[in-house]
Order: sequence, then structure tokens, then C-alpha cells
Amino acid sequence: MIAEFKQLAKIEPDKAIEYLLRFVEETIPTKSVFIRESEQGVNTEPFEETNLEVVKLMIKQIYKTQIATGKNVEQVKLILASMEPFNNFPELIEIVDSYE
Repeated sequence: MIAEFKQLAKIEPDKAIEYLLRFVEETIPTKSVFIRESEQGVNTEPFEETNLEVVKLMIKQIYKTQIATGKNVEQVKLILASMEPFNNFPELIEIVDSYE
């Protein structure tokens, strides 16, 4: 399925993203997750158990895209700091302009 999304992305990227998001939306058991978290009192933060390099890569991509639209470094840092879940990683946002 991922291979099909990749192929579609080459031809119609917007449609591929829409289909992928729809697939994720339909297949993640959000109601079950919500019920389990409510019953167990467990509330995990996004990316809490993820390798920080993955988060760093995502922040870097957003940074590059925003800079390309004409925003300056401080503007992008403010955007990232207000964007969930990246607002949970102020130390990564602070040094985003030093990423290679």
C-alpha cells in the first residue's frame, strides 16, 4: 500500500496525501485509544517514546519550508513553538537553524 501511495505521489501528490491521511484516519482505533487512556489514566505525549532524531528531522523539514516562503529564523521558531507536538521540544526548536 505504501508503494502505491509513493507512486501516486509522483503523479498527484495532493491526492496521495489525502488518501494516506484518510487511510490513517480510518484505521487507527481512536475510540479504543481514548477509552483505554480514560480508564487507565494514561496520557502520553506525542513522540514521547520516539527517537529524537525523527522529531528533529520533522522540525528541520518544517523549518526549511517556512524559510523558503520568506520567513526569518525567529518567525519560524515562533511558529514551531506554537505547533503541537513540537512545542514539547523547545530545546530542538532553539537550535533549528544549526541543523545540517
